[in-house]
Amino acid sequence: MDLTPEDLHHRLDQLRLLATETDDPLAERLVRDLIVELEDRLTADPRLVKNSPG
Repeated sequence: MDLTPEDLHHRLDQLRLLATETDDPLAERLVRDLIVELEDRLTADPRLVKNSPG
């Protein structure tokens, strides 16, 4: 299933919030790794960059 750019940005916002709310260091590290992976995915594909034309 392919997520829309809006879905991916929403997921990224959710992960960023979750990273600030957790008090478990292992969970925080996992969430931060997911954030980095998703940010890389969003920047690697120009169609997924927020506010990009087309």
